[in-house]
Amino acid sequence: MQQFKNLGEVFPSPFRKVDIPLDEMERDIRDVQRPMLSQDEKHEVPGCAEDLLAVYAGLDLNSEHGKDTPRRFLAMLNELTSHKNCNGDCMKWKTFPESVDQMIVVKKIPFYSVCNHHVIPFSGFAWVGYVPDGKVAGLSKFARVLNHFARKLQVQEVLTQEVVNFLEGHLKPKGLMVVTEAEHFCMTLRGAQVPGTTTRIVETLGVFADHSRTAKMEFLEAIK
Repeated sequence: MQQFKNLGEVFPSPFRKVDIPLDEMERDIRDVQRPMLSQDEKHEVPGCAEDLLAVYAGLDLNSEHGKDTPRRFLAMLNELTSHKNCNGDCMKWKTFPESVDQMIVVKKIPFYSVCNHHVIPFSGFAWVGYVPDGKVAGLSKFARVLNHFARKLQVQEVLTQEVVNFLEGHLKPKGLMVVTEAEHFCMTLRGAQVPGTTTRIVETLGVFADHSRTAKMEFLEAIK
């Protein structure tokens, strides 16, 4: 409980004015980050959300539009980070024995995630290609894997790597390549404010990582 009492001091109610240096505020926020909360601590969260939104976003808690906003805000965060406590073990995964060895490419899988630095969404598409080694997965599994790891506070580089690690561990393919491309609203709505800018991350394993072979070029040609 003491942790959230500190948070109430950092984000004071709109009825009292307290000036807190930015570096002190950021330090206190880091101090209260906790992966699991007790039932008593959970009761403190809505009040903290009210203070945060009222003081730093100007929310009118007495208006018809704003009175339920803290509750909706917390529900939204919980929904967008719904897989924060699962590293992939909770996903259903099934492969099928197949002797095919041609490249399989799944193109333009949409995803949405939340920036771990600013808690603002980023969204984009992913392309997955692999060369099987005795087994294949259902095509829908690739979208499920991507969106599973996207449903938590993320950075695009880590998201791409987690998808690669999961697929490599469960498929054991001869080669695997994952490309993600996303627009980050922390860069387009704030800060540099450059809308339309995208970031592309490329991860390669096996035959795709061998630059002396043609698999990588075939994949890049296939996703154009």
